[in-house]
Amino acid sequence: QPVTPVLPLTVEEIRAMATPAKIQVTCKLNEVPVCRELTDKRVEFFLKDGESDRIFTVRMKPKIFKKLTEHGFTEWVAAITGEIGPATETGFELVNAAVQIFEKKAREADAGAKETAGDGQKGTKANDNAEAPQKEGVAKRKGLLDGVRLK
Repeated sequence: QPVTPVLPLTVEEIRAMATPAKIQVTCKLNEVPVCRELTDKRVEFFLKDGESDRIFTVRMKPKIFKKLTEHGFTEWVAAITGEIGPATETGFELVNAAVQIFEKKAREADAGAKETAGDGQKGTKANDNAEAPQKEGVAKRKGLLDGVRLK
């Protein structure tokens, strides 16, 4: 039986099919972006998507930007979330941006600590239970960043 080709949709058909939704973008980074202060005291910086050359323009209050510089972690990952705003010459604006900082644990240090805790053996059940809430929190934070990639 021959397959009927799918015809392209018109802009009007696409608009009629579109479902209203609140669309947010999450950008992941691990270094403080170069920024500048605007006349309205907000901080402006740019995030580049290495794969597509899109550049997101981000503007936020200095108090929010300060989270990127004064978190106290040596290894960290930041998640900057916001709504897609107006198109710019280089990409889009990221509107209503918020920042979350997550401490990044060194993998080698974790493995070494587990081995020295019990001379290469698993810890006791008491120790395992004490670590459970911490592991849940880490898994939850990792879940927030799943599928987010910024080079």
